[in-house]
Amino acid sequence: MEDSKEYFTLEVVGNKRTKSGDQINEWLSPQVEEMHRKMNEWDWSKPFEFEMPQKSLVSEFDDLLKGDELPENLPEIGKLLLFDSSKFTDFIKGSFLNQYGYIVSAKAKSILSEFNLGRHKFYPLTITLKGFDNNDYFFLKCLTNSIDYIDFKNSNFYSQEGFFNKASEKHQEFNTQEELISFRKNYSTHKLNILSSKIKLSKEFPDFDFFKIDDFGLNETFLSNKLSKQLVKLSGITLTRTTKVI
Repeated sequence: MEDSKEYFTLEVVGNKRTKSGDQINEWLSPQVEEMHRKMNEWDWSKPFEFEMPQKSLVSEFDDLLKGDELPENLPEIGKLLLFDSSKFTDFIKGSFLNQYGYIVSAKAKSILSEFNLGRHKFYPLTITLKGFDNNDYFFLKCLTNSIDYIDFKNSNFYSQEGFFNKASEKHQEFNTQEELISFRKNYSTHKLNILSSKIKLSKEFPDFDFFKIDDFGLNETFLSNKLSKQLVKLSGITLTRTTKVI
């Protein structure tokens, strides 16, 4: 029997002992490591000299990852240092990379690679805990956004002033994506948000097992039922059945 068409949301748990919930305490980039090395070798007899790059490494990564592209390679990341109270989990929370994708273990990569992720790529990186370098980690950049596979006519949309003014909520109907775009254009000066309580995926949906919907107040990662059955075995995440996507 085929898995039912139900979906789950994925949340990275992180470290409950830190205020932010982050597992990563520090990013030790190659530039910082080089500066530390030179400082240790500095004999104080002459001024300390260190050439700063014209562009920060964070800016380099942002230029490469913020768009709708999958770079063949990334600049050397260096090491991501965990808090001592953190653990090596299959999903890691707390890096600047989280805004572009997920940090996953080799075990998680092995499972994910067996499913339909759409356009994606894994980049190797190192996670360090208490001086031990664990090289069995990867950064997952996935470009699978399902906006183009929404059945607008059978989805539930509403407009709202801001994100918290529930009193201004008003039901809206759109038969096509073009109608929604036109509505937004016509009301662009009204500061209206188009939100959704239910997204119906169209018949053209390619059955992605791992995808995002970065709009309508959702901004979450959704998993197929069959993928969730495998990921539930992993550490560092919480999977929750959702009715926001059907």
